[in-house]
Amino acid sequence: MAQNDFLAFATGAGADVITQAEYEALLALSQGFTTGTAISGQLNKVWRQSSFMAAVIATFFAQQTGADVIDDGSVDSKIALLRESLQRLQAEEPVYTDSGTINTVSILPGLGITALADGTTLAFAPKYSNNNEATLNVNGIGPAAIIGPTGTLQGGEIVAGGVCRVEYSSAAAAWRLLSCTSGATQVANASQSGHALNLGQALTTFAPAAGNPAQGFSVKTAASGSQAVTLSQAQNLAYPVGAVFIDTIGTRNPAAILGFGTWAEIGQGRVLVGLDATQSQFNTMGGTGGENTHVLTASEIPDLTPPNSAVATDYRMMGKSIPGQGTTGDGFDATGSGSEPNVNDTAFTGTTGKLLGGGQAHNNLQPYLVVRMWKRTA
Repeated sequence: MAQNDFLAFATGAGADVITQAEYEALLALSQGFTTGTAISGQLNKVWRQSSFMAAVIATFFAQQTGADVIDDGSVDSKIALLRESLQRLQAEEPVYTDSGTINTVSILPGLGITALADGTTLAFAPKYSNNNEATLNVNGIGPAAIIGPTGTLQGGEIVAGGVCRVEYSSAAAAWRLLSCTSGATQVANASQSGHALNLGQALTTFAPAAGNPAQGFSVKTAASGSQAVTLSQAQNLAYPVGAVFIDTIGTRNPAAILGFGTWAEIGQGRVLVGLDATQSQFNTMGGTGGENTHVLTASEIPDLTPPNSAVATDYRMMGKSIPGQGTTGDGFDATGSGSEPNVNDTAFTGTTGKLLGGGQAHNNLQPYLVVRMWKRTA
């Protein structure tokens, strides 16, 4: 038990003190005692009044803090005890039991509350967690909305079994939710770099500037639009594992830009194509294919069958003038029969007679823009 050196004086039965009425009528009460004979009853009354209150305060210190209250003349130590006592007393705020239904809190704190006054603060233990907007009815006065920084509650801010603290705002005609054990924290839209970001903003506007990743979030994971999100949740909303980051600068890793994640470069020298279950080339995630250049195979060469199918060995010249002949013909044959020239004719020897291509690979590239692509792996 804590020691208390500050004791009340002349409090025993039959103590020599004047009555309260006599004390109030005492001339010395306003002027103080003057020279002359001291009357013990009067002095004892004065000493008891001051010592009694000193004892009460000292006892309060001891009971609240458990520390000894010593008569050592130290003002600083007593101020420290006063501060600690008040802090502990505040922590002992009464918590009222909720007798309402889901989303409708009802408490009976008494306290002479017959009307809702601005600044009134109360704590209650909710019977149910809210899943939508909620109200609080105090002493049967009538339900008033419970609101957060962005307006009406959305669900998850009040948690059964916890302790919620509210303050009445006459301007809003509603109870402002100050805190609730394990409840989601509703926050206003962030407008500065050090503000918490709510889920609604993260879903629509999260795009951190290069080299300036979002920082400072340390709140409960959000479940709905205006509740605060953690930094990790905001990051995962913007770039979940498996997402691709495309950069046109080409000298940096996304981790240095965004400030989070493990990234692996992908698709070097390739373009991305959408998944298509109906095409075998594109029906597997992560599949690769294609080539920069291509040499046509025999089956890929355009059909050269001549209109005159009776001449099976006919080679088409596509209506061009036959070199050295001075006339236009349909082609030539291997034997020189009929009116067509023979492939061995002088006009078709040497390089001028090589009319069917060189067999080289052709460019197979579509128009492109070179970038770097990174996949988040963790």
